Amino acid sequence: MQEVSFDAPAFARADQGAPSTLVELVLDSHRVVGKIREATRRRLVDMLNTDESPFVVVQEGEVDDPHRKEEQPRRFEVIHVQRHAILFAIPRSGPAPQSRPFEVVEKVPVLATIVLPGFEITGSVYLLPGVDPVRVPLLASSRFVPLTDATVVAVQDGGQTKKEPVVVVNLARALLWAPKSPEMP
Repeated sequence: MQEVSFDAPAFARADQGAPSTLVELVLDSHRVVGKIREATRRRLVDMLNTDESPFVVVQEGEVDDPHRKEEQPRRFEVIHVQRHAILFAIPRSGPAPQSRPFEVVEKVPVLATIVLPGFEITGSVYLLPGVDPVRVPLLASSRFVPLTDATVVAVQDGGQTKKEPVVVVNLARALLWAPKSPEMP
């Protein structure tokens, strides 16, 4: 069995026009790396949760199969990705989101693991203060949630591990979520 490569395909182009965020979208069998353009500067999780379209438009992108390192990525000017096909997304670069102090709801980090087909992601999920993470029905939602200080493990391919500052997980694709309860060491 071949080992999966987490190295994002080489990709760089001059930014033209609207603000864009360079993203890596991980699907069941492929990875898409490219730019999502937005009229306003928003976090990737907000882009994925607020757009009503069933697909995400990636511009100036590449598609590859991370299980086949020997194959070259295929380049496309525009790639339409089914939103429900995304396991998780990683922001690679982009403009800093605009601060909105009146829209911020204070939350506390809770260490948790979310299992997706082929991956385990452990990091901090953010919940309202005073909420018992053991009782939160996080999987009742089909939204995207960010995990910070995340560790991504490819469970097939020998457990290759990758650390990421932020991973945006599609809860509609999650198989389980396991928060660390406050009484656990």
